[in-house]
Amino acid sequence: MSQALPSIQENADEEFVTFANIASFVASHWRALLLSVFAGGLLGYASSFLLSTKYTATARLLPPQQQGGAMAALASQLGALSGVVGSAAGVRNPSDTLVALLKSRTVADRLIDRFDLLNVYDEKYRQDARKALANASMIRAGRDGVISLDVDDTDPQRAADLANAYAEELVRLNATIAVTEAQQRRKFFEQQLAQTNQNVKKAQTALEAVGSTPALMNAAPAAMVERVARLQAQVTALEVRLATMRGYLTESSPELQLAQRELSSLRAQLSQEENFHKPAKNGNGEEYLSRFRDYRYHEALYELMAKQYELARLDEAREGALIQVIDSAVVPERKSWPPRALMAGVLALVVLTLTMLFLWWQKHGSKRSAG
Repeated sequence: MSQALPSIQENADEEFVTFANIASFVASHWRALLLSVFAGGLLGYASSFLLSTKYTATARLLPPQQQGGAMAALASQLGALSGVVGSAAGVRNPSDTLVALLKSRTVADRLIDRFDLLNVYDEKYRQDARKALANASMIRAGRDGVISLDVDDTDPQRAADLANAYAEELVRLNATIAVTEAQQRRKFFEQQLAQTNQNVKKAQTALEAVGSTPALMNAAPAAMVERVARLQAQVTALEVRLATMRGYLTESSPELQLAQRELSSLRAQLSQEENFHKPAKNGNGEEYLSRFRDYRYHEALYELMAKQYELARLDEAREGALIQVIDSAVVPERKSWPPRALMAGVLALVVLTLTMLFLWWQKHGSKRSAG
């Protein structure tokens, strides 16, 4: 009985792996473990030569900056339409927009044609070439707003050319569409200004067709007509503002509801002014008043649109070079793939681990099988 107790205690101790056990195991098999590390590292390093070599070229871009000063000046001069400008500010991050443009199919197709990437990537279809180009490109915007363009390629010169071509195609695409706030406002008010100008000419022609006499001038006092026309222009301006806000706000938004209340108030004032100053029906006098009021309305609206158009042009001009290249891509001097040292280290660690497990099992597993 006393002889059986030490045997049980010895078997129980062998069930636990301690640091002393591991150190003893390593000391007794250090030659095999060292050989496994060397063999694994050599195998990993050698296998890295079987992979295609790639180079990474990097370019950095600075997106257009917001122009706060011109925006404040615009809001202070436009009265009822200032809400359009204030609401539009900050809706979109310029960096995110430009990253989306860089990843667009249009830019990818231009690069595919420019560098004959169908043959370079050995692809038959353009959609496969687009995927290969997307996998070889890393486009991201940092917290500082700077856009980084990393392009991998087996040819270092082509990698640098592709990275720089991304920037060139972005500038080219950006020139054809309105993506900045100033560009959008300039394009919108340019169209509105042309349309309003046509309306002014039509109203003036209609007014001249009625004719002007002292009696008719007395029937349409200038001050009254001016006030009604201004109110009509402000109503139209608020309607434009609401149409813009509905593009990115819900109906329950406090800002949208406030604008709706302002519009209702202006409409009530306009209706009151029109009813209070409405002349008696007297043939040509009433027709002249209506057409003169219509002319003054379009004229006042034209002035508002002209101010916004000019300030949008100033903002666009102040942006200067919309997209600035901070760092052009240069030809990389070192390979970025495969990471030979990393592959050698990882494979050496894997082989070492497998060798230790095998030797441990061979020592302790065989004893248990024999037992």
